Amino acid sequence: MRFAVLSLLFFIWIIGMGALEHDWTSSTTDTRSNISAAASAQMFVAYRDAILTYLENHPNVPATSGTIATTSITLPNGVTAAQLPTGISNYVVVTSTTRTVYVYEPAVPGIVQAWNQEFPGDESFGTVSRPATLEWESAAGGVMSAIPAAVPAVAGDAISVFQIGE
Repeated sequence: MRFAVLSLLFFIWIIGMGALEHDWTSSTTDTRSNISAAASAQMFVAYRDAILTYLENHPNVPATSGTIATTSITLPNGVTAAQLPTGISNYVVVTSTTRTVYVYEPAVPGIVQAWNQEFPGDESFGTVSRPATLEWESAAGGVMSAIPAAVPAVAGDAISVFQIGE
């Protein structure tokens, strides 16, 4: 009888330890993905801001619509091109009075939430949606506008859009 009770207690203890292990593993995984999303969001913003700075310092570049090469921009101290998210890119649509900049990357899970925590209410961050018409939408502003066909972003990409000029 005593052996049966001890065996039962030992069995319950093993199940309890397994539950704790599962809970600890789940919370550790969530934390790691949140860190990954936050880091990706920071690199995205560093790249976006470097593109914006480059365009502000070079008012006639690009002369026609196109991409600003990563080698042309100056990233913040401590950030290298190798640290940028895979697939991050930009496209600048040039008109006679404006330059509209699209910075985009394949979305990392949680990146938009990380942006919204860092920059609450900022309508310039969002995701590419509606694959048929390629619009982009932000959590702060809803569906914002259509994306020109020349911009090679695809549905699901994380995106930031801003305009220079009137």
